[in-house]
Amino acid sequence: MSSNAFASLGCAALIGFVSTGCATAANSRAVPPAPLDDIPHDRRSAARYSEAVQIQVNNAAADFCTGVLLAPNVVLTASHCIVFNPNDDGGGPHGTWTVQAPFAEGGAQIRTASWAEPMDIAFYSLHKEDYDACGKSLHDVGLLYLDQPMTGVRFPEFSRTRYPTTRNQAVSAVVRTAVLPNAGLALTRAVTLLPATSEYPNDNVTIRMTYGGDSGGPLFLEGTHTLVGTETRFDPTNQLDSWARLDSDVHDFLVSRVHAHRSPPAVGGADSAEGAVDAEIASNRKRSVR
Repeated sequence: MSSNAFASLGCAALIGFVSTGCATAANSRAVPPAPLDDIPHDRRSAARYSEAVQIQVNNAAADFCTGVLLAPNVVLTASHCIVFNPNDDGGGPHGTWTVQAPFAEGGAQIRTASWAEPMDIAFYSLHKEDYDACGKSLHDVGLLYLDQPMTGVRFPEFSRTRYPTTRNQAVSAVVRTAVLPNAGLALTRAVTLLPATSEYPNDNVTIRMTYGGDSGGPLFLEGTHTLVGTETRFDPTNQLDSWARLDSDVHDFLVSRVHAHRSPPAVGGADSAEGAVDAEIASNRKRSVR
């Protein structure tokens, strides 16, 4: 990010960290992964999750991520899948993203996104090599806005509820079947969702279920379309996955952006899903005037 106005401040100055050399801290994505034999391999069909998408980041590195449709033209993914396309100066992503919904009604659909935004603009100050060491207090959540809407897709429910709500909350994720840009998507087995730690207060944790390339991928309450997180990072040493919390301010950000940027409803459940967003907005307004 050679032209980034924030970069000269350093990540510790910008987002309030005590300087501990985060610029040279190990990035979990740069560490060779532990043997995949330790990751549960039992997979199920993800065909019922038409909202799950694969994302090709059209940058020089040909990065790829995963995501989830919140509306016909709004995709939730990780901020780091946005701000490094290419390394940006904070004026807005200058690249494009190719998004595929493999389980859309009638067959896979592909769209392009030419605009996106992270929830926390401070992500523009970070570097690809150490973003998760320097961005621990940030929300690794962002949105892609498709040039044309997807059709034949249902959308997930999400709320301000802070998960986990029970001690043994069962969740499952839609993940890639291999660390390849053209890999298929599958549903993991159910595992237990663990609460956020003090080191990464904005992320809940599970045992590791991902192989790689799943940043931004959706985590659901087991057996439902209730969205409770999106993948942010994995820990190859302890074999853990981290999932962005979607409650509180994150929820409000998502609802406001879906309301502002969504296209007309698509078929396949969009009316009911977007109606739920409208109901949530109306409910928030009522609370604010009490």
